Amino acid sequence: MALTKVSTNMLDADAIALGTQTTGHYVATLADAGSSRITVANSGSETAAVTLDIANDAIGADQIADNVVDIARLNVTDGTSGQSLTTNGSGALAFLTIGGAFNDFAIKTAGYTAVSKDQLIVNSASPVTITLPASPSAGNVVFIKNAGAGVVTVGRNGSNINSQAQDGTLAADAAATLVFVNAAIGFKEL
Repeated sequence: MALTKVSTNMLDADAIALGTQTTGHYVATLADAGSSRITVANSGSETAAVTLDIANDAIGADQIADNVVDIARLNVTDGTSGQSLTTNGSGALAFLTIGGAFNDFAIKTAGYTAVSKDQLIVNSASPVTITLPASPSAGNVVFIKNAGAGVVTVGRNGSNINSQAQDGTLAADAAATLVFVNAAIGFKEL
């Protein structure tokens, strides 16, 4: 009787060994589809250990699905808490601390020279001088609040304050927002 069909459940496990019982009958060949993105080695032999390798720079934006790249896949060192991933517009990525519109509030109990974007709370029973920034640019701003009992002198540092070549003062609980306008006006109190 001739067998016309053999079922897989009729064969013992490992009944057919590739390379010994299939010689000349089974050869697997793997090949790149023509894109040169994958390198295939050792294909075409029954006993081959086939290796696949993705070519350098073979994967680009067209091969990556949208929204699947996470920080582990970016070629940058991880930043620290509070930093953001930024670009210089030319493809260079870096983690930077993104500042707000103003510096954090700072409590001052002694004389201090302010910098633009300072938010200062002066808390002293004695007089304190807060000196405005030297060589300011238009739009530079300083906030000063006197939370203590001592008078705060606002030193003009060579710039006018409200178009006057005079220092300003802040009594207890007074505050001022000072914005530099130009050389003639100097710092304008809002």
